[in-house]
Amino acid sequence: MEVDLNETVKDVVVTTQFRWKDQAQAMGIRIDTELDLGNPPPLMLNAYDLRRVLTEMIFNAVEALPEGGKIILATGREKNQAYFSVSDTGVGMSAQTKKRIFDPFFTTKGPQINGLGLSVCYGIIKKYGATIEVKSEESKGTTFTIRMPIYAQK
Repeated sequence: MEVDLNETVKDVVVTTQFRWKDQAQAMGIRIDTELDLGNPPPLMLNAYDLRRVLTEMIFNAVEALPEGGKIILATGREKNQAYFSVSDTGVGMSAQTKKRIFDPFFTTKGPQINGLGLSVCYGIIKKYGATIEVKSEESKGTTFTIRMPIYAQK
């Protein structure tokens, strides 16, 4: 199925807002979003898979913003790849945590969380021949960038 990445990003931000923006505002916390949407080609993938990855990435970014901050979603095309990224201005991760974030059942959020979100995202991303890059600095934030080869979309 051909999927418009920019439209999907905008839709996921709106449909998930109740969980992150509205709840944060009710607690006196401000979380802003910024969209930096480029001109990526249409993606040939299951729209549900893309929505699932974006939703999980947004929720993880929100959890990294306990005192508020900003989430930046970007899309574009670089040479033979389409990409999207989710960045936050949150607490960041230690090098040790960063090494384990895609491990099934790994979580820093306590026993009530199953630790499968990023592991599932990783599986979805790999299914399409894409890559994921994580940049994080403690007290400064994290960026997840997913790059999908154009040839993998046909």
